[in-house]
Amino acid sequence: MLAALPTPFKCQNQLPKQQRGRAPLLGACQPSRCRNSVLTLSHERIWRMEERDRLELPNKRLSTPLREQAQARLAEVRAATAQFDELKKSA
Repeated sequence: MLAALPTPFKCQNQLPKQQRGRAPLLGACQPSRCRNSVLTLSHERIWRMEERDRLELPNKRLSTPLREQAQARLAEVRAATAQFDELKKSA
């Protein structure tokens, strides 16, 4: 019996094995989680807008779990925006 090959798409790890490998799940494709995700400078505006939105969240009243989730997402977004800064340095 052959062992199943690991899927190249990390975003598919939660899918049943028979559904993996067909295409990336675009909603789950995040640069901080997926080696197949690609950022270009054309994406920067959207990521910077999300970063500004996330920075405003501490001013809002949130439950502890929602605040922790928002902070985790801000860390992911900042990782992406840092990549844009590196792209600009190397351009």
